[in-house]
Amino acid sequence: MTFGLLSRWFGDTNKQGRQLIAKHYLLDESVLQSLLRHLTPVRNFCAHHERLWDRDLKTKMKIPKKMGTFAEPASFFNLDQRGKLYNTLVMIAYLTMTITQNRDWVQEFVALMGRHQHIPQNEMGFVPNWQNLVIWQ
Repeated sequence: MTFGLLSRWFGDTNKQGRQLIAKHYLLDESVLQSLLRHLTPVRNFCAHHERLWDRDLKTKMKIPKKMGTFAEPASFFNLDQRGKLYNTLVMIAYLTMTITQNRDWVQEFVALMGRHQHIPQNEMGFVPNWQNLVIWQ
């Protein structure tokens, strides 16, 4: 099943089924549905080696009001630049931690960004001092 087909399948599933699946990820079903729609073109850009870092992603994801055990998840996101890559990375970090129960991807990503400080983080929508937010700790 392609990622796009998975996204469409989830959207076509009845609300009760979507809620059951989203509950596993500690998200609201509407957030998971919008995230899957959002990640479809992101996956395609990556698979086809297209530029992603400064792109304004047209398919915006819904920012969650509740995200697992995090008290203030909205504080992790850049609400002024919802179509930028940073918000996508926040959700990937959250999902990775939820699925694998470890922070390896998060730690590797923070280290990677530390090694490449010349990259213009503001053009990717990163918030100031992003690495100090609890999701990246």
